[in-house]
Amino acid sequence: MGAQWKQKGREISALKRGQLFGKLAKEIIVAAKLGGADPDLNARLFVAVEAAKKHSVPRDTIERAIKKGAGLTGEQINYELITYEGFTPHKVPVIVECLTDNRNRTAPEIRLLFKAGQLGAMGSVAWMFDHVGLVEATGPADADIEAVAIEAGARTGMVAPDETTFAYVKGKPFAPKGADFDRAVQVWQQLPSDPDAAFDLEVSLDASAIAPVVTWGTSPEDALPIDGSVPDPAQMDDPARAQQMQGALDYMGLFARQKLTDIRIDRVFIGSCTNARIEDLRAVAAIVKGRQVASTLRAMVVPGSGAVKMQAEAEGIAQILIDAGFEWRQPGCSMCLAMNDDILEPGQRCASTTNRNFEGRQGRGAVTHLMSPAMAAAAAISGRITDVRRLVANADARSTT
Repeated sequence: MGAQWKQKGREISALKRGQLFGKLAKEIIVAAKLGGADPDLNARLFVAVEAAKKHSVPRDTIERAIKKGAGLTGEQINYELITYEGFTPHKVPVIVECLTDNRNRTAPEIRLLFKAGQLGAMGSVAWMFDHVGLVEATGPADADIEAVAIEAGARTGMVAPDETTFAYVKGKPFAPKGADFDRAVQVWQQLPSDPDAAFDLEVSLDASAIAPVVTWGTSPEDALPIDGSVPDPAQMDDPARAQQMQGALDYMGLFARQKLTDIRIDRVFIGSCTNARIEDLRAVAAIVKGRQVASTLRAMVVPGSGAVKMQAEAEGIAQILIDAGFEWRQPGCSMCLAMNDDILEPGQRCASTTNRNFEGRQGRGAVTHLMSPAMAAAAAISGRITDVRRLVANADARSTT
């Protein structure tokens, strides 16, 4: 009898362990589905994986759950690519950096927020982006175009070099010189995909119609146009997504249907290696020149590199920012990831040009709203999330009177 009870106990224990493993695996699947397969970029997945490890869930079980949630289990995977209608004479998928109006829509905004908001935080996990060209983009913005694919989670980003790219590379320290450069261009011109290349799915987005975008939640995919309102989780058909959205709103201290332009800001951070380039700082200076940072907040600018800092100082950009009330800092990671003393206090709300807004990214309990440098500059002046186009319109009106 004792042996039977021991066997029964082992069976019950195994059943409970199986139920626990199943529950933990389900949480991993949901997290990977909502935020992508990389725990370093998906806070919910990181927590779920750590919990599974704590309860000794087998590694292969964890990996299968991640792949299943992210759609990497061998089923057919669509390729998400963006086309800009009318850009090319043939229909080829393309990620477009559209800088038709750099004051209103900067490269980081188009690259990260809008695209992430359309395709979700998973972006293109295990997919491939094919860049066939750029529209009115500047050289340095072109040079890091692969960041588009990286920030979307793509495994590969193929970039078709164009005349803008060639002009940017020419004369750089490690670029070919003279006849060697001409021969290199001839080779590079053969790299674009074939005009009749076929893809599983093409997503067409009219970049000229994009309003400035900001995030409302704790993932880059939680993004909306500035004239929008915080979404209502109760309106979601997917219970898992509704639960995730409500958790994000609770953390962010927001409520459904709240206007984005009603959200007040405590701090403004314009920085990070990708979103504090010289073009970004020029856009910021154009917005804040002759204006003052709101007395209710603290604003800081961290140049993307030492070279950017020196160039901004040489062009007078740094002085414009200082005169407006911004702190002009040394290059570095800084508040992008709460480095050193550049940390938000719990509950502080920051308009930030970084490219991640997960819980605790800028400090324990910190609240982050991602936006472009121009939008962050507008928030610094007004003290709240603001449509930068209004400031630009007011400045244009003053200049014509």
